[in-house]
Amino acid sequence: MRDGGTCWFTESTTLQQADLDLILSSAPRDHEDRPILRDARFTGCTFTGSVRFASAGHDGRLTAVRFVEFCDFESATFESDADFTEGVFDDYTSFRYATFRGIADFEQSAFLQENKALEMVEHPDSPAFASANSKRLRMLYPVSFESCQFDGPATRFAESWANSIIRFDGSTFRSVDLGPILCRGLRIRNATFTQRARIIAHGLGGVGPVELTGVDFQSSAALEGYSVGISLTSVNFTSPSTIREVQPLSKWNQLYRLEGGREKSLASTVSLKGLRSCNLNNTVSVANVDLSYCFFEDTTNLDRFRLEAGTTFLAIGGALRTRRRITAQERRWRFTKNPQWAGLKETGTVNLSSSSDADRTQDAVQVSETYRALRKGREDNKDEPGAADFYYGEMEMRRAATKGAEKTLLTAYWLVSGYGLRAWRAIVTLALFLGIISVGFEFFGFTNQGSPAHPNSVLFVLATILTVGNATNVPLTPTGEVLRLLLKVGGPLLLGLAALAVRGRIKR
Repeated sequence: MRDGGTCWFTESTTLQQADLDLILSSAPRDHEDRPILRDARFTGCTFTGSVRFASAGHDGRLTAVRFVEFCDFESATFESDADFTEGVFDDYTSFRYATFRGIADFEQSAFLQENKALEMVEHPDSPAFASANSKRLRMLYPVSFESCQFDGPATRFAESWANSIIRFDGSTFRSVDLGPILCRGLRIRNATFTQRARIIAHGLGGVGPVELTGVDFQSSAALEGYSVGISLTSVNFTSPSTIREVQPLSKWNQLYRLEGGREKSLASTVSLKGLRSCNLNNTVSVANVDLSYCFFEDTTNLDRFRLEAGTTFLAIGGALRTRRRITAQERRWRFTKNPQWAGLKETGTVNLSSSSDADRTQDAVQVSETYRALRKGREDNKDEPGAADFYYGEMEMRRAATKGAEKTLLTAYWLVSGYGLRAWRAIVTLALFLGIISVGFEFFGFTNQGSPAHPNSVLFVLATILTVGNATNVPLTPTGEVLRLLLKVGGPLLLGLAALAVRGRIKR
């Protein structure tokens, strides 16, 4: 121990609790009666037994250490529990390549001021965390728990907050409650969760990004958040999992809005930005999540994606077009074809780069498959009305991807009844059809044109469509016979399409 609390230790130094007690007892104290370690360097040291970085103050109460100017635990090894509870790290702090074989406890610790990077990283050639308990960890600068192995029965980061992105790249977890964490972003790449996992992220200063890439959930997973945007890429869900919004914590009300020392508007929604190349081996339920900009690309078993209450998509329509929900993929496809389609002037995060006709056709096929999977998921959940918009989108993309006779048939199906989902369109078409047929009968259909026995063409048409054969026994011209045949075929068909559309919207 040098003057002012400076302490340096060479590599391969072995320390235990008695050594720490001696160091801290001789250290200067701050106004909170904390022992101060200035420019503390424990690079490559080995701590045997459980150690706690705290010392009894003047009143006999244990107070945690304040690390000032420089704190270096790079390549340090903690053979048992390491307790940094309520510790304060004022400046640069590094736990790079540190190994924790017991509980790593940073409960209520604070990383403040000029701290440029806090890293707690497992050395590739050494064991890593056997357990971790970082409850209510307060961090103000970039934090990384990369390549760590949390082998303990529980890993907790309750009520922690960071003024930066927190990274857990390459880590392995057992049962974990990761949060609630208030941060500017959470990144987990190439990580494995061997048991139940619960990840709760709250956005600091607006909507914070939550990125999970190459993550393997070998048991159930719960992804929860408040004011965050979640992106899932190459994530494997093995057991039933959930993605949902949670309520904010009142203690963080000001921090939710804080941005550069100023308050900004608070976005309360949780949005799913993408579900790309994921594998849904079991159901994934989503509740109170915005899916307006979510891309469902190359995801297997997408029909197991369950949409619960509160999920929203981008809605289009209005005026003469019935409103319906569309995915971000269809939105992008529409923009590449016509940027003014449906009055959508805001591009948002959609890539509007031009593409060839062949590319657009292939994109339409992929979007159709996405809609088919989403529709099947709603139908499997006994929600046919909820599946209607996805069926409409599926048919729209099929029509865009086909050519020739099939395209003509699908276009007629769309024009006449909106793919069996637009009852008003089928009814209007039926009315026009009956009106045209009635005019035809009036002038060309009856043999006794101009005589007092000339029947009312409208009543004749209605009677014909509701009966079998020529029940009215009215003599018809050859043109009238053709009109009657068209009426017998087209009338029930249009009535059936109207009934089908109504049924699709109200069936439960």
